[in-house]
Amino acid sequence: MRVLLVLFVLGAGLAAGACRAAAGGSGVSPAGTWMLVELEGIDVGALGRAPELTISADGALNGFAGVNRFSGRAEPEALRAGEFLAGPMAATRMAGEPRAMDAESRFLALLATRLEWRRSAGELTLLQRGAIQARFRAAAGG
Repeated sequence: MRVLLVLFVLGAGLAAGACRAAAGGSGVSPAGTWMLVELEGIDVGALGRAPELTISADGALNGFAGVNRFSGRAEPEALRAGEFLAGPMAATRMAGEPRAMDAESRFLALLATRLEWRRSAGELTLLQRGAIQARFRAAAGG
């Protein structure tokens, strides 16, 4: 019985390590330049220009939100732990078409919330309580 208990505990530890590797552990990082393809379940392909997010290893964030450019910082420790926790964002204040402005507003509001991130095969996904909130594909050359 003890052997089974030890094997169970070891197996659970290995499974937890594998889950961390898919997010913040083992050198996996959300760093890179990402093109938004889906926001809150809606394909953003109809927008004139897709929003873009660049994440640096040190937590610096910048990008194009749909109409305006933005910048800010995410907590580096949170990124390493598989979480996306950004501070206040600075953004330009230009006006655009209503559909793009709405998408931009939702995108920037999402980045201001506590999220989890997952990265796999050229894709970055931001989740909240396990539900996909945003899906990105790697930008060419990013």
